[in-house]
Amino acid sequence: MIRCACLAVVLFGLQQQPQESGLFTSFKGKTPPEIASDKDQWVNGGEEPLQLAKLKNKVVWLQFGFSGCNGCKAMRPNLVKWQKDYAEKGLVIIEVFNAAMDKKAGGVKKFAEREKLAYSVLWDKETKNGLAYGIKATPTAYLIDVDGRVVWEGQPQADPAAREKVIAVQLERIKKDEKKPEKKEEPKK
Repeated sequence: MIRCACLAVVLFGLQQQPQESGLFTSFKGKTPPEIASDKDQWVNGGEEPLQLAKLKNKVVWLQFGFSGCNGCKAMRPNLVKWQKDYAEKGLVIIEVFNAAMDKKAGGVKKFAEREKLAYSVLWDKETKNGLAYGIKATPTAYLIDVDGRVVWEGQPQADPAAREKVIAVQLERIKKDEKKPEKKEEPKK
């Protein structure tokens, strides 16, 4: 784990990042940076690249890592399970792979297929996303609520069951919003 964290510090080139103590930049209670990507960087995506701004009214689990990261390996079975259990309820999972470690998109694509990663996988070609989020260790994850704000952030592998509870609470917000009657605009007089 320590080797993984130290390696990430070197590989993400964080000397260009605004400094903040800890292992990542905190966005708790704030709107996080948009995901920078081209279509070819989504190794198992659909027609268009995912954008956080277009995922409002969804709950987003955004995780940074790379294929050889031990903490990431420990988390992936949880991500696969959460995708299976919660995707239809509004959870979107995105794992961002660091190109400094995973050198080619094709290698990440093969890895995603071999590991049966059914969630969205982004190969961060120039590590722009890792830099924007100030990632200094992996895995680092952010849970983004239906309003597009970060409600949880940190190293997720320590207690995945607790992370799942936070996800469930956020998914309940979607259910509650669906039950609210739509406000009808009254005609202007």
